[in-house]
Amino acid sequence: MDQASAGTLEPTLPEIGMDSVVLTDLLGPGLESVSGSVVSVGAGITGADATAEASIEVVEPLLVIEKTGPAAADPGDTVDYQLTVTNEGDGVAYDVTVADLLADPALTLVPGSVTATLDGVPVAAVPGADGFSVTLPVVMPGSVLVVSCQATLEPDAAPASQYVNTATVDYDSVPGTDPANPGRDGTDSDDHVLGSSPVVTKAAIATSIAETASDQHDPALPDLTWARRSATTSS
Repeated sequence: MDQASAGTLEPTLPEIGMDSVVLTDLLGPGLESVSGSVVSVGAGITGADATAEASIEVVEPLLVIEKTGPAAADPGDTVDYQLTVTNEGDGVAYDVTVADLLADPALTLVPGSVTATLDGVPVAAVPGADGFSVTLPVVMPGSVLVVSCQATLEPDAAPASQYVNTATVDYDSVPGTDPANPGRDGTDSDDHVLGSSPVVTKAAIATSIAETASDQHDPALPDLTWARRSATTSS
């Protein structure tokens, strides 16, 4: 069975004894007719119709990205993130770009913390102003790209808040940028939500003894004097 990915099918016609043959291609769903022609094959039988069928399997890449990390952190903490990109399709993905810009100003990429592997083999990651990107010429079906990085939650980040950042992957079903063979592009993204821990405070708001009310630290009030006596006996 032939395989194609957003390409052009070019059928061939065997030499038979006819003056001319008109090719009519009745394409199924998802296939686009490019052109038709009259093919001269020599003198012979005329007025005959002939049909033939051909099956093709159209393969397409399908890249899926997942970003994971902790659910919560304290302001000033270092946060570990991991991106996993898997080609779950049956076609090769070309011109692949994975990016994580850490767009929230409360998150800052730790310099030198980005590592990336494709099927266990190290690949280059390019740091940006406050994020990074990974560019690959091809990702085969079943291949897995894993990217790890660290970011710092700023010390002045508001407590009990959420900080969202998004990782994306873009790709194409054919290589290059030839307008005559554009292929089919694809994209996927995944958000991660990091919550900052709340700040817990405790204050006395009521008491059953007036002398221990909220004004107990008023310097104008008399101090409470108490004493404790302990004794030790031995036999």
